[in-house]
Amino acid sequence: MPALKLHNIPLLKILQGILGAPGNYPSSIPIATATLGTLALAAIPTEMTAVQGAKLRAELETSMHRPYVLVGLANEYIGYTTSEFEYKAQNYEGSSTMYGPKQGKVLGDLLHIVATTPPPPTASVSKLRFNAGAKVKYRFGPELFGEVYNMPYENLESLMSGPQHRVDDAAPRFQWTEPSSADWSTSQRKVAVLQQVDGVWKPVEDSGLDILTVLVNGRLDLGDKSKDHRVWTAIWVPEKKPDPSGLYRFDVTPPGRSDICSVPFSPRILLVTVPPDSIETDTSPCPSWRKP
Repeated sequence: MPALKLHNIPLLKILQGILGAPGNYPSSIPIATATLGTLALAAIPTEMTAVQGAKLRAELETSMHRPYVLVGLANEYIGYTTSEFEYKAQNYEGSSTMYGPKQGKVLGDLLHIVATTPPPPTASVSKLRFNAGAKVKYRFGPELFGEVYNMPYENLESLMSGPQHRVDDAAPRFQWTEPSSADWSTSQRKVAVLQQVDGVWKPVEDSGLDILTVLVNGRLDLGDKSKDHRVWTAIWVPEKKPDPSGLYRFDVTPPGRSDICSVPFSPRILLVTVPPDSIETDTSPCPSWRKP
């Protein structure tokens, strides 16, 4: 049944006073524009379809003579916004456009007014209170999503093309663990691949584009504090083919910890299982290769 006729269903008439009560909808619609140097932003409190968004942006750019970036779901939420044609179709987005077929045009007109008549620099904005709903009991972080990859390079196939333009399952990889306390210190992690040259270990890759660092297991065993760790892996996919007779090793510096190194390996890995096993960790101290 078209969404615009649903209100005729007796049961929904009863629920309308509860679910569709005026208090459940914003009494005002905040619209904002902002400029940061050459960047211009137009903030709208809605999820706008591509068709309506392109139309609104084109009209705003024509009148203001500068490019704009639309920022959706800003400051409030009034559901979807579609073009008039999409609204008449009454598919999901159209039936969720709460203020009618002209909603997109009204938002565009409001943005034009705000953009052409900016307030003086000293203008203040009255305090508003937003009802964001009940607080979510789950803490944001890797364990919220519980990602566990059986294939460490899942979804990375396009970055791991082998000699025959297929996924390079034999790409060397090294696995280690980090505590959950390091989740927000990833900028401190350093991953490098070293090559032995004349008996000295030198960096081939130092956190470059040829090293893919992946969180392969973000779950925690909250009942056992000794298992408070994430499982990470680094995959080496060099653009230039490495020396097949060379000797290499991974060197990882986790946040707040000393280096962890793999045992030396040759790029000529014999693929026995898919995915291949992680290169083992070297129990001896890592070689000193960084400049003092």
